[in-house]
Amino acid sequence: MGDEAIEELFVLTAQVGAENVKVVIAPHDPRTYPLKADSEEDPEWTTELYSIISREIKALSPVVKSAKTGL
Repeated sequence: MGDEAIEELFVLTAQVGAENVKVVIAPHDPRTYPLKADSEEDPEWTTELYSIISREIKALSPVVKSAKTGL
């Protein structure tokens, strides 16, 4: 994400009030293809976390066409 982007989020949050902000950070956009815990090195709670992240992002935003499948 980078310093510039996170600084912008910080300023925007200060402007609208933290109570009016929800931030969800994901390894990639689950609207384009699913988040999957596919490594044995992932902690056992990764599947549940990815499910929560996916649900939150889908609830907050419109559907995005898949970059991988063009759907």
